[in-house]
Amino acid sequence: MKNEKLAFNLTIKSLEDYAKKCTKDKNKKMMNPIEGTYLMSNSLAVALLYKAENHLEDCKNIIIEAIEDAYKTIKEEA
Repeated sequence: MKNEKLAFNLTIKSLEDYAKKCTKDKNKKMMNPIEGTYLMSNSLAVALLYKAENHLEDCKNIIIEAIEDAYKTIKEEA
């Protein structure tokens, strides 16, 4: 639980930092949420895969499983 909370807090901090520094749409005065989602997800995946060394396939599968679990959690709350 401690590691999960730490990972969540680090993610939120990264999202806040990104939102403050990213290029914003002139008309909407906000970042594109789809582009932001892709860029943040891609950067996290690159970092995780980079550290996976000889376990690239396993790490890729875990990332996909984590996304599917998160999606299921959000859909069940809706």
